[in-house]
Amino acid sequence: MEQQDHLIEVRDLKTYFYLREGTVKAVDGANFNILRGKTTGVVGESGCGKSVTAQSIMQIVPKPGRIVSGDITLWPGGYAPPSPPIPATGSGQALGGAGAKHPPESGSKRGLPIKITNLDPQGDEMRSLRGSAMGMIFQEPMSSFSPVHTIGDQLSETILLHQPVSKDAAKGMVLEMMRHVGIANPERNFAAYPHQLSGGMRQRAMIAMALMLRPSLLIADEPTTALDVTTEAQILRLMRGLQAELGMAIMFITHDLGVIAEMADDVVVMYLGRVVEYAEVDAIFHDPKHPYLRALLRSIPRIGVKSGKRLTAIEGMVPNPLDMPAGCPFHPRCPDFMPGLCDVQIPQDAALGARHTAACHLYEREGA
Repeated sequence: MEQQDHLIEVRDLKTYFYLREGTVKAVDGANFNILRGKTTGVVGESGCGKSVTAQSIMQIVPKPGRIVSGDITLWPGGYAPPSPPIPATGSGQALGGAGAKHPPESGSKRGLPIKITNLDPQGDEMRSLRGSAMGMIFQEPMSSFSPVHTIGDQLSETILLHQPVSKDAAKGMVLEMMRHVGIANPERNFAAYPHQLSGGMRQRAMIAMALMLRPSLLIADEPTTALDVTTEAQILRLMRGLQAELGMAIMFITHDLGVIAEMADDVVVMYLGRVVEYAEVDAIFHDPKHPYLRALLRSIPRIGVKSGKRLTAIEGMVPNPLDMPAGCPFHPRCPDFMPGLCDVQIPQDAALGARHTAACHLYEREGA
């Protein structure tokens, strides 16, 4: 895979939370890439660092957390998606087109890398990247929308902060995007407050806000967890359609391996802040390497299994993040545990193919 296909590169990312009780290593040396126009699924148990990884990319890690070390690199340009059916502004330029205000790129020319980890989280440069280059959908839209402002005003604000357009032009763009994401009767719902919309409509409004400036990357943090299965299927279908139309990359965070199988091109498997396996989706399901991933796949309910048969559970419990075990964090629960090695040394990423790595001592020696 050539570097020009990379949109985001995460290298040895460490994001820690400094609490009175101790230090929580929410992300502890993550490595993976997000490819242009592709969907990268991120999967793992609760507390494994999925959401904090996304917050690190957006530079919105809540205090007392902060990025301690590592690099997050954005490679802008290199891909020209087809123009969506969004009306032109008063100056004759379509939203996100040549007349749009592109974010300053660390003093570099268009197409040169931007070190996100070198930017001030509250600085103008990082603020400009959010929305214009990267958008994010949260698990519960009610926690993201202001309850005292209308949906239309909040979507319009996204445009007015980044585009030199009038309020009327911004309203026209918002109405068109609301239609685009399937919000019924956009003229009426433009004036609605978040609590007046159903869960599915609020999530569509959240998607509209994230895509208003046609970002290169859409981060979706468990966007369908609070929805019923019918609405979930509609939202997933909408995201796939918008990706095909706009050419954006998606970082899709979820607990659901079924959704991963349906949505993802590449998969990042996380456990206690570390990426234990990274591969294309077919390899994840048909050739899993890491013992944790194998255990996850064995625990999935299967059609045709005799009724009443117990599911295969992963033995043990997730360790306390304030009292992490030495060596490999999975070794207390691992069926392939090797004493004197797994409980002493932290495994490094072993290359198992062109786009397949696993952080496990089983694969560190050539030919193992």
